[in-house]
Amino acid sequence: MPTLMRLVKYALTQRALVIVTAVVMVASIVPRVVLPRLAGDAVDALLTQGRDALALIAVLMIAAGVVRAVFGYLGLYLAERVGRVTEYRLRNDFVDKLQWLNFGFYDRQKTGDLMSRATVDADACARFISTGVMHGIAFLMLFFLPNIVMLSMNWQLGLIALVGSLMISGYGVTLALRLFRIYTQALQETGRMNTALQESLTGIRMVKVLGAQDYEQGRYRERASAVASNFILADRLSVTRDAVLTFLYAALMAAILLVGGWQVQQGVITAGTLAAFVLFLVMLGGSIAGLEWRVRLFSTAMAAGTRIFDVLDTRNPLVVAEDARELSATGHVVFDSVSFAYTDGVPALHDVSFELRPGQSVAIVGGSGSGKSTIAHLLPRFYDASAGCITIDGVDVRNVTLESLRRSVGIVMQDVFVLSASIRDNIAYGVDDASMEDVIRAARAAQLHGFIESLPDGYDSWVGERGATLSGGQRQRLAIARTLLLAPPILILDDSTSSVDVATEALIHQAMVQALRGRTSFVIAHRLATVRRADLILVLDQGRIVEKGAHDDLLQRDGPYRRIHDLQLRPADDMRGFGLDA
Repeated sequence: MPTLMRLVKYALTQRALVIVTAVVMVASIVPRVVLPRLAGDAVDALLTQGRDALALIAVLMIAAGVVRAVFGYLGLYLAERVGRVTEYRLRNDFVDKLQWLNFGFYDRQKTGDLMSRATVDADACARFISTGVMHGIAFLMLFFLPNIVMLSMNWQLGLIALVGSLMISGYGVTLALRLFRIYTQALQETGRMNTALQESLTGIRMVKVLGAQDYEQGRYRERASAVASNFILADRLSVTRDAVLTFLYAALMAAILLVGGWQVQQGVITAGTLAAFVLFLVMLGGSIAGLEWRVRLFSTAMAAGTRIFDVLDTRNPLVVAEDARELSATGHVVFDSVSFAYTDGVPALHDVSFELRPGQSVAIVGGSGSGKSTIAHLLPRFYDASAGCITIDGVDVRNVTLESLRRSVGIVMQDVFVLSASIRDNIAYGVDDASMEDVIRAARAAQLHGFIESLPDGYDSWVGERGATLSGGQRQRLAIARTLLLAPPILILDDSTSSVDVATEALIHQAMVQALRGRTSFVIAHRLATVRRADLILVLDQGRIVEKGAHDDLLQRDGPYRRIHDLQLRPADDMRGFGLDA
């Protein structure tokens, strides 16, 4: 029920439209209930009164039909509009929530499943609002008004019709509620199926390189089979329901005809009254069939809504203080006894402490999994430290607004995010008021301008999906240009030169000397050639700082940095022990 009330609350954000739709729906039902009674009167008029009375009834039936058509059209249109606006707002809130959840949430989620919730589940909720709720108002009237009219016409036949319709409806609802668990499972499997497809398409080049097409086909078919199995089971229950309801409905019709026929013979009711009862039962038959369908929509929407609200109710562990201030950073960064563990409980950092004055640079080196990128993620609060404190200009990062914090910290990550847009739009991403001169200046600093100018459309050249038309080095330089355009006082290069050749790497570093001047910078790299100029070098091992100092000082020690240095710069003749014979 909480899910139902929340979906209705979303619909009621357009309260005036909902009220108008409900009134129109009710107005469309009244002539539908009048028509069977007029048809019964027409039978009696034909048998007892003559053509004049029959003609008058025919005119009234035409008028009722016109009113029903007009209000029925308006009701259908307005109900669909209510549903789609509800879907629009629900989907926007869902996507807005995704934008503000931290990295920890995405560590546990699958992209395909989240996309399924934003599309398939949101659509299911919209269909329930438009058809299940708004049409449900008309459906309830279409169920109870005929029974009330029949009771007023003949209480014996009316009672048979009421009891019979309630029994049939009860069976339909009971069976439909059993479908709730099936639809919940079906939606979950749909999310897994979409995840398998999304991963396959995202990595399609690697799939082809490794010849893994059969594996990917099998993985998708397994998920698709689970989805199909759940829906086939639901369809089997629905077919069973249709057969049973058809039998029960036929039995109710037979009871009305037997009792009503006897009453006609006894003169208790007229033939027209019996005809009206038959037409009312036909109307009830449609309502009863619609009831199960609406309960089915309800079951699907409750399962879908629960999946959406699970995300909307996710608590973001990044709590921003109520009195959080805007950060205008100069770049004085302090890590004070910082420790961190991911959601799986595995520690990533242990008691990390260091300080950077404005304009200073720190290089962080170490093996894979040593915690280098974790430091880069903690500074802009993609995660929060489990212990210790991180300050910028003496202010705890937890006491400043996330927007101002992330404007102050620019990051060039290893996995470059590239839009399917022009190169200019990609460089200016996040800077709405960037001029063409600003874009070109940033591209020059990242040593990308010459390449862009060689393209037929220059800065208007279109970049393929995920940067498919760019090389790895070009994507990295594009990301550097984008970050430089933001002009943050603190800059993090997370192994940003990992995909470029030595010559390009040298050009990038040469061009960025001026750009980095006056900025506090973090350089995370495997190549020691990229960190020599750093004011401070941190050597990490299993989340701990095992050595720190300047390049020349660290070389004087017989420690981890010296060993890494010697290993990387060792001549090829000395690499035989590592199985790297020339």
